[in-house]
Amino acid sequence: MNNSVSVDESLCPLCQQKNNCQVASASSCWCMQAEMPEELKDKVPEPLKGKACICQQCQRAFLQANDCS
Repeated sequence: MNNSVSVDESLCPLCQQKNNCQVASASSCWCMQAEMPEELKDKVPEPLKGKACICQQCQRAFLQANDCS
């Protein structure tokens, strides 16, 4: 029995919208220089941790809601 979770790396693991990550492309992605607090990364479901990038909208909303800007 295969218990692996299918992961769409193009979707944010928090909101399931396109994350527009370009880390695999020749140019660098916004996420490589973005502030990504541990508290935000902790919100990612365990099976998706380290497999799909959090989108810019979720990152910005978290920073704004937590006054981290």
